[in-house]
Amino acid sequence: MTIPPQSKQLVYNRQLYGVYGEFGAGAGVQAFYLQSAITPDQLKWIDLISDIQGSEQWPVRDLFQRDVDNDRVALSLLPYLQDHARIKFFNPITLTVLPMDENGTVLTRMPSVIESTMEEDDRNWRCLERQGYYHVRWIEDNPQYAQIKWSDTRSRLVAIDGQHRLSALKRFLRDEKGPAHGEFLKWRIPAVIVSFRSGEGRADPPSVLEVVRSIFVYINTEAKEVNEARKILLSDESVNDVCTQELLERSHKNDLKPEPERGT
Repeated sequence: MTIPPQSKQLVYNRQLYGVYGEFGAGAGVQAFYLQSAITPDQLKWIDLISDIQGSEQWPVRDLFQRDVDNDRVALSLLPYLQDHARIKFFNPITLTVLPMDENGTVLTRMPSVIESTMEEDDRNWRCLERQGYYHVRWIEDNPQYAQIKWSDTRSRLVAIDGQHRLSALKRFLRDEKGPAHGEFLKWRIPAVIVSFRSGEGRADPPSVLEVVRSIFVYINTEAKEVNEARKILLSDESVNDVCTQELLERSHKNDLKPEPERGT
C-alpha cells in the first residue's frame, strides 16, 4: 500500500507556563500576556533587540532601546548579581514574540490571531494562535494555568524592556567560574511575555514595531523614579545614606517619647 505524503507540520519547539492575563483594547489594539518564570538556562531562548537582523536599519520611529550600555552591565549590574552580600530582586523582564519572515527579519504586519477552544484531559482551554508563529492557551475560568508555545525558526523571543538586566544575566550564565554561579543556576527569573491583537473598531492588523515601540515608550516614560530624598532613606549602599538613616531613626524614636522624656 502506498502511503500518501504527509503535509509539513509546523512545530512549536519552545514553551513556557504561567498565568494568562489581558487588558481592555485601546487604539484598536488589545494587549494580552503570560506571567512566567524562566530558568537561567532558558535565557538562551531570549534575544536582545541588537540580535535581530536588520534592527540597525529600522526607521527612527521604530527605534526603541536597542543598544546596551556594556559598562553599566559589566561594572554595576553583573557585580550586583554575583555579590553574596546583596539581596537580589528585580521587576519582571518584559518580552514579546516577534514573528519573522523566511529571511529572518521582523514581519511588517502582525499576523492575524485565530481564537478557538479545545478540550484536553477533561479541561476546556481557550486558545489564541498566530498560526506557525506561536500559540497561547489557558484553562477557561482558571487563567493561572496557561501555556505559550512558539517556533524558534519563525519567531524570536525578544526583550523590549529590561535589556540591561537580561544582558547581565546572560553574562552571569556564561561566567561558569565566576562567583555564585552554582547558586545562580537555581534561580527562577520573573518574566512577562506580552503580545497584541486587533481590538474592536480596527480592521487592519497593527504594525509589529509600531505596537512594540508604543509599549516600550509607555513603560519607560510613565515609570516614576524615586526622588533623591527617598533614595537616601531606602539605600544601604552608601555610608552617608546609612548614617543619615540612623540619625533620622534616633530622632524619630525621640519624637515618639512622652514630651517630658524627650531629649533636646
